[in-house]
Amino acid sequence: AKMPSHRMVGKVKRFSDGWGFLICDQVDGDVFIGKKDNPLIPDLVPGQHVSFVLSVEPNGKRCAGEAEISIPPASELAGTGRYTGIVKSWKGIWGLIVSESFAGDLFFGEKGNKELGHVEKDQLVEFEIMVNAKGKAEGINACKC
Repeated sequence: AKMPSHRMVGKVKRFSDGWGFLICDQVDGDVFIGKKDNPLIPDLVPGQHVSFVLSVEPNGKRCAGEAEISIPPASELAGTGRYTGIVKSWKGIWGLIVSESFAGDLFFGEKGNKELGHVEKDQLVEFEIMVNAKGKAEGINACKC
């Protein structure tokens, strides 16, 4: 009997020579990922998010199939460096940033971006991400590129 296939998201633990391991909240232990079963994936780097379909071999080894790079939510990138994005909207004292680095919109406001000055829609900005007291991701220390 085949297990129902639903996609999971894991993080790359390590990857070299065309194979490696993912860690995933829904799975105990590591999940093997290899280019042989996933010829379309690039060389992966630790911390990268990958979506996949889990299969379990007769010997109990867990394997990732149909793998593809997955874009994480902004909150997963908090404290991991500076990112670039585009101002999607700006409403006086706050706005939204979109970026290829994360899924969805990122809130940013005047309070966390004292040096920013005037911004407009479609402007390119560089910023850091933090998770605020309400548990929401927020763009901070932004500057115009």
